[in-house]
Amino acid sequence: MVDTPTLTEFGSPALVAVGDDVSTTALMRQRAAEHPGRLYCEYKSASGWWVPVTLGQFADQVTAVAKGLAALGVAQGDSVGLLASTRFEWSVFDFAIMASGGVTVPIYPSSSASQVEWIAGDATLKPLIVETPQMAAAMKNLPGTTRVLAIDGDAYPDLHKLTSPGKRILLFLPLAHVLARHLEILSMASGMTLGFSPSPTTLPADLKSLRPHWMLAVPRVLEAFYHTADARSGGGMKQRLFRWAADVSRRASVRRHVGRLGPLLAVQFRIADSLVLHKVREAMGGRPAVRGVGRRPPLPRARTLLLRARCHGSRGLRAHRVVGAGPTCNPQDTPRVGTVGLPLPGCTVRIADDGEVLIKGPNVFAGYHHRDDLTAEVLSDGWFASGDLGSLDADGYLHITGR
Repeated sequence: MVDTPTLTEFGSPALVAVGDDVSTTALMRQRAAEHPGRLYCEYKSASGWWVPVTLGQFADQVTAVAKGLAALGVAQGDSVGLLASTRFEWSVFDFAIMASGGVTVPIYPSSSASQVEWIAGDATLKPLIVETPQMAAAMKNLPGTTRVLAIDGDAYPDLHKLTSPGKRILLFLPLAHVLARHLEILSMASGMTLGFSPSPTTLPADLKSLRPHWMLAVPRVLEAFYHTADARSGGGMKQRLFRWAADVSRRASVRRHVGRLGPLLAVQFRIADSLVLHKVREAMGGRPAVRGVGRRPPLPRARTLLLRARCHGSRGLRAHRVVGAGPTCNPQDTPRVGTVGLPLPGCTVRIADDGEVLIKGPNVFAGYHHRDDLTAEVLSDGWFASGDLGSLDADGYLHITGR
């Protein structure tokens, strides 16, 4: 019998030399730059179809999420927990955490509550990303964890969806307006197309010809839009039909944020759409997400016009404006009626003891030029006293109640 030789050590030479300065995210960017159209992965949609994602698309999503993590305060060396099943978003978040300078702490979905608690305390997670709102609610008091986010449930203002390349915005606010200048720069950074409308008097024609995906409008413009549409309905039965459709749309919008429409309202909505609401959409260009901005909400009927637009693929969303670019905005997918939305990434809203809305963030102005006395009246420790009265609901949406 021949003895079979045995080894005490075996190795294979490396095929390539990898420098110490090479990172996983650098590899992703390199491959995306070399082969942006190469298929990277596919994930199954809610309808069961496989959705292809190219290297370029994946890298773009990673960059967008990484910016959001950085805005939430994730810095170099911070640990970010990731607890979810095998899904496309897991990979996006994994790469995004690394791209933002953080360290991914993967947690098995099968982990017990005590195991997750130990990991959170040991790693000092900032933040923890989980799969569902139910998981987030169960883990909101984890030791050492500053924030818990849900992939499927968290609704943060997602301007990336509206401002991605190929999207069109119609700008008619004066460019001396700080928010208009913000949009001017945002267009340059994001790749969306900016359309200039020189005067509110040309707005109806400009909406039809440019067909923007979204625009910003102050309450008085929205009110004028509503009153014009109401007046052009011609009075009598047609005007009553117009106002009925507006009311149906308002009720449908409210119901869609708290549950289903119900059979009766669903039928009324289809009738209102076929008779009136589709004409309003076309008058607004067919697809704009109208974002109302200002310190007060539009009058009820004008607000109804916003709600009507939102019910049909275009959305009426409110934002809050202060001295600087707006600190809050309603999320595109989960706007909340009667609010000015959630704080944008990097921004914080606080309600003072007397009910005044205080705001902190990189978009709040640094102070009045040559007027330190006035600056001291409104800025304290980085908090800007807006002069508005308001409240925050349990989910962080800001309600403006007065001045």
